[in-house]
Amino acid sequence: MADPNAALLTLFTDMLTQLNETRAEAAAARAELQVHIQAQAAAPTAGARATASAAIYDLYNTGQPLDFATRLGSTAYSQMQAPLAVTWDGQTSTFPEFLLELRSHCKQKGMDNILTIAGKNLFTEYQAITIAEIETARTARTDTREQQNSKALFTCLSQSITGELKTALFGLEGNLPAHQDGPTLFRNMLDSTLTSSMMVSIQAMIDLNNLDPSEFDYSIIEINKRASHLFTLATTTNRFVPDTERCQIMLTCYNRALQPAEWANWVARKIDDFESNQLTAPTGMQSNHHLMNQAVLKANRLNLDQNRTYKWKNVSLTDDIVAMMAENKYKQPPNKAKTPAKKQEKDDQEPDTSKALPPFVRHYKRPTTEGEAPYVVGDVKQFKGATWNFCDCPNHRDEHKWHIHTAADCKTRQKWLSTNNRGDATAATGTETPAAADASTFDHVAMHATLSNVLSMVAGYEDETLTDCIGQMISNNAQRL
Repeated sequence: MADPNAALLTLFTDMLTQLNETRAEAAAARAELQVHIQAQAAAPTAGARATASAAIYDLYNTGQPLDFATRLGSTAYSQMQAPLAVTWDGQTSTFPEFLLELRSHCKQKGMDNILTIAGKNLFTEYQAITIAEIETARTARTDTREQQNSKALFTCLSQSITGELKTALFGLEGNLPAHQDGPTLFRNMLDSTLTSSMMVSIQAMIDLNNLDPSEFDYSIIEINKRASHLFTLATTTNRFVPDTERCQIMLTCYNRALQPAEWANWVARKIDDFESNQLTAPTGMQSNHHLMNQAVLKANRLNLDQNRTYKWKNVSLTDDIVAMMAENKYKQPPNKAKTPAKKQEKDDQEPDTSKALPPFVRHYKRPTTEGEAPYVVGDVKQFKGATWNFCDCPNHRDEHKWHIHTAADCKTRQKWLSTNNRGDATAATGTETPAAADASTFDHVAMHATLSNVLSMVAGYEDETLTDCIGQMISNNAQRL
């Protein structure tokens, strides 16, 4: 009978042998891995990294054909033909905004290499490009990437139009496009609307010449946006608005905002630069675009000024000053004297006739029964309980000779006597000369406040003569207070 311990010992010996072999294999693998790691660390990695990064590139702007078999290529093409965020229903008023979105999409997705046709840009000079030129460019397009861009633009446009325009192009069998070509579809879209008509161009030019900043609440960015849209609509096959004319139109519009003074001064300087042909722009940018950007920057600086609050107006500073001065010129102060309340008359009482004039108010000599002797200063008469005094001055109004006050207290008589002593012939004109306006009735406090407001308005005005004049007026008025 076999010894069980010997069998167990043999099994244990075999297991130990296998374990040692496994350990040796693991050690050899570990050593090989270390050698590989050291070799990789010692080898130059710049080239490997450059090669790896070169494999991931911007598929839109490389000009290389897209590989639809790869996820990156198919995703890029799907984004190229995706519908725009701004759709168009064929209305002329919404075309400029749609065109701006379309231009931005083509620029970002690298599709602008198919937009130059017969030396003209499809999106900026579309009126000057004929269908024959577009067809010639389509047949001559042999580059694979350009063909992909053309088809992607076609799909993008077909998904970005709505309403009657889409029905006219894709709802009628006779109008279906013969080729899936983006430039051809874009031209067909314009021919199906009034966008490039002469009537729209004329109206756009009228709107540009009448562009009023007050209609946009003096928002320069909104004014520029509206002007850009109108420039797009004003362009036709026979009419292109040049850069100089656009600058002139924008300066005319900006010049209608006459306040604040800093804005008016800035516009005046820009007009001088334009007239002297010094209104320039950085390389690659048109002068009218540069002018619009500068106008927005200037307006933002004025609106964000923490030290002053500017009011935008279409009225000049001079007109505001004249209006303020006229409002307070010789303004009569309110009469603060209390008027005694009138006694309420009863129905059974006669009206008060104490202020009625006596019948002898114009008599200057006694009646015939009394010898017709002329009255003299000092003669008195009674009428309804009141004493009436004779005055020999001929200048009283309505030739009145009898008055409640005495001749000694009569100011008209005193003036007549002083004038008569100088030999002035107007002393006996027979009419009463109104007394000169009392200087105390001039509201100096109101005028001083008005002049102070005017001076604050002209603080930013460059005309030093006007500012000094207002300051002198305030000084003179202060001496009267």
